[in-house]
Amino acid sequence: MRSFARLCLCHLWLHATSDPSLTPELELEPEPEQSEQRYRGMIIDAGSTGSRVWIFAWSPGPCQHDALPSMVTPTVVASYQVKGGLSSASAKLNDTLTELLNFAEDILKDRKEDWHRFPVYLLATAGFRRLRPEHRENVLMTVRHILGESHFHLEPDFVRILSGEEEGAYGWLAVNSEMGSLTDPGTDSVGVLDLGGASMQITFVPEADRSVLQHSFPLFLQGRQSNLYSASYLQFGLREAQRLLQRQLIGKALVAETTEVLEHPCLPRGSNSTELLIGDADAQADAAAAGANAFPPLSATWHGKGQYDDCVEKLTELFDKNAPCYLPACTFNGRYQPTLGARRFVAFSAFSWVVDVLGLPAETTALEDIENAARYVCKMDWALLHERWQLGEQALQTLCFSAAYVVVLLHHGLGFDKKSQQIIFVPQGNISWAKGAIIWEANNRFSRQQPLCVPARPAVTNVCTGTPE
Repeated sequence: MRSFARLCLCHLWLHATSDPSLTPELELEPEPEQSEQRYRGMIIDAGSTGSRVWIFAWSPGPCQHDALPSMVTPTVVASYQVKGGLSSASAKLNDTLTELLNFAEDILKDRKEDWHRFPVYLLATAGFRRLRPEHRENVLMTVRHILGESHFHLEPDFVRILSGEEEGAYGWLAVNSEMGSLTDPGTDSVGVLDLGGASMQITFVPEADRSVLQHSFPLFLQGRQSNLYSASYLQFGLREAQRLLQRQLIGKALVAETTEVLEHPCLPRGSNSTELLIGDADAQADAAAAGANAFPPLSATWHGKGQYDDCVEKLTELFDKNAPCYLPACTFNGRYQPTLGARRFVAFSAFSWVVDVLGLPAETTALEDIENAARYVCKMDWALLHERWQLGEQALQTLCFSAAYVVVLLHHGLGFDKKSQQIIFVPQGNISWAKGAIIWEANNRFSRQQPLCVPARPAVTNVCTGTPE
């Protein structure tokens, strides 16, 4: 194109030398670099046990006013995790966020002049939803201040706490984007199961003959609306469910007046672990050093029994199947859920961790396979578990519980068939709701810095030949 322009310029100059006012001034606009058309954005996933920054890249599409907008699908550039939840009162917010921001700046160092255009979001999940309102707001204000002083683009609502339904919907978006099944979500999409530390989400498009009556999450993409069923169960994440079971066992021990020995059917046989129930040992030590009185922390020492059937029986009692069901059919605690049908489901997060640790195949594992593996694990004594599994102490302590809980939750709680292979357990770390969040933001939020589409280049006509170039 540039060679043709030079030729025309020369041709016109030869015919215009007799009149200098006719000499054209032709300035060719340089083609934009590919990197300039690649946007960037960051999601900080502030989870209950750690925080991870995800860096995404995407390209804008051409603006087409006579057609439905095409969907922008960001891709993952890099991610980095810091242990420890930001919701913790003892968490060092500034140190944690600075470490995450430094990582992002290092990854994006070649685009330093564009940092002010790249949005940074901090989206908190169930760990924040459980906080007292005054503490929660203080933490969020501090986070906004720290991120506001960074080099990236921040708006007030970029820092917020997701509802459980949002978290489920973003997970659904992430999974179905990876599978390329967003064109017709009603027939092609898969359902999604996400098990975190504090909550659990189930999200899917109900069958065509069913209406979403509760927990409806409208999703508008590519000019089409889909109504997702998205339900979140707070306190039924892996870590919080363990605490629920502990409280139940302590309550029964108090009634039976056997609190001297606390037996736990879901912990490995022969193991002993001490759990802090109430108070803070460090705070008591500080108070004692200052000469002040403080209530001593309350701890419990658990003696593992490793009895799978007893473990399942106790776990089943956590799911209230007798609660009033005002809108049948219900799962537990009176929660409505449409018929699961034959749709495939993808499970990730802690679900995937359990299947992976047990050595089961991700795509062909039925719940009865997890149950058989759980029976095998639960009957092992503590010393043998140490020999067979190379896991951290805490993960090894809770392996029997985690495996049994996944079976009880999915079968007894949500109604999946034990023999069916309806659920695909994707490898751990391959999926995150954060990708769904950036898909939603990139396609639904107006941004002057990074518009969803860019005007198409107008056709250029060769002034010498009269033909388009």
